[in-house]
Amino acid sequence: QNNNIMATAGGVNAGGDGTSTTVATAAAANPASPSPSPSLSSSSSNPAPATSNNTTPAQVEEFELTLALALRPLASSDFELNFTELLAQLSDVGTVPADFLQVRLSTILADPLQRMVVVEDVKLQRIVASGTLVIEPKFIHSAGQAGHLEDLVVDHGLRGKGLGSRIVDVLKRYARDAGCYKVILDCAERNVPFYQKCGFKRKECCMACYFAIGQKGGGGGGGGEKPDRDSEGGGGGGSDDQSKTHQEPAESSEGADVRDADGSLSARSSTSSLLPVEGHEDAAAAAAVAAESAVEPWRRHLVCLADTLAPFQKEDAVIRPLATTDYSSNFFKLLGQLTDVGTVSETVFRQRIEAAEADPRQHIVVFEDTATPGHIVATGAVFIEQKFIHSAGLAGHIEDVVVDTTQRGRGLGRRIIQVLKAIARDAGCYKVILDCSHTNVPFYQKCGFTLSHSPVTMAHYF
Repeated sequence: QNNNIMATAGGVNAGGDGTSTTVATAAAANPASPSPSPSLSSSSSNPAPATSNNTTPAQVEEFELTLALALRPLASSDFELNFTELLAQLSDVGTVPADFLQVRLSTILADPLQRMVVVEDVKLQRIVASGTLVIEPKFIHSAGQAGHLEDLVVDHGLRGKGLGSRIVDVLKRYARDAGCYKVILDCAERNVPFYQKCGFKRKECCMACYFAIGQKGGGGGGGGEKPDRDSEGGGGGGSDDQSKTHQEPAESSEGADVRDADGSLSARSSTSSLLPVEGHEDAAAAAAVAAESAVEPWRRHLVCLADTLAPFQKEDAVIRPLATTDYSSNFFKLLGQLTDVGTVSETVFRQRIEAAEADPRQHIVVFEDTATPGHIVATGAVFIEQKFIHSAGLAGHIEDVVVDTTQRGRGLGRRIIQVLKAIARDAGCYKVILDCSHTNVPFYQKCGFTLSHSPVTMAHYF
């Protein structure tokens, strides 16, 4: 898509009808005062005669200026068009090698669950606005999807001119076309009126937990986060300004059980790195290393998830990923205590589980009561968002946490939150965020969360 937007010196025409805005400038009567640039097309409108009298009103000259803007998907060439410099107006960007930026972009462009758009000043060849939509698959609302609006930023010279609302409208349309039943975002209090004009309503509050440097797989700083420099649209989605780096997920299954394609344990365990070994001369050994390098990403994901869950296992419940066999369990009945579930066929349920198993960013865990095998007493999910801020960091989103009403008081709520935090941490996230009601703020504070600097959650329902 390459929708040209006409804009003016007075501001972008939000309606896109190409109408220019007349801007009046006053040139002082003093001959030493600068005059309007001759490169601008101008027309005099009843100018007052120039005199040497200092009390003569300043000369008013009206002129029109039109900008050529294009709204389109993020492209690889945009890193040379001020894209990262624009993001620096939103949050800390960090230092990232150019080749890694391209790798991150290629994964995002190939990802059906994430869309990024930019607005380019065509004449200046600069990116002047950007926004992201992340789509989260759910099992509630008839296996619906929810859109998350993230990292909206407009160049400071063009704020308040309609670019932010135009990007929001485009991302809302993407979400609607993808089948989302809602779009949510987190913003600062001062940006609530802007999003209300975009059709959003105040809903809940956003809380965040930052991982300290040195925690396994984690980046981000544990406290003292700086307030976000959010722009028009407020850096929607709770984007932050924690200036810390993170470690990427380990790419090795060394010492861990390896699962076959059907998910069963392989007869052998891997003891070698997934990276090719330089200098292999033995063809058979080289082939084995190449095969190990081609291990499915979801297979590494399962091994990593098992390692993460292990410290949290106790005798009263088995903590495990949601499985296709859970369709006949009480899983949907449990979700019904949270919100409307609707109707989900076994085929759709199986497809969603298989998609989550194949995607290292989606994690759905359940607590199965050992006293009643097959009975699920708690569940929650976390999905991982890829960003370009914070050294191309990762952010975790905790969603759909519910504990069976008959099992509350056992500490299961806090345990499942700690599990989801650990998954995000081990995935390499520098932070994990969640949205909750104001009445639940004290509970999440006990779990290590604080109110985000973008504390207001807003939602738009289709």
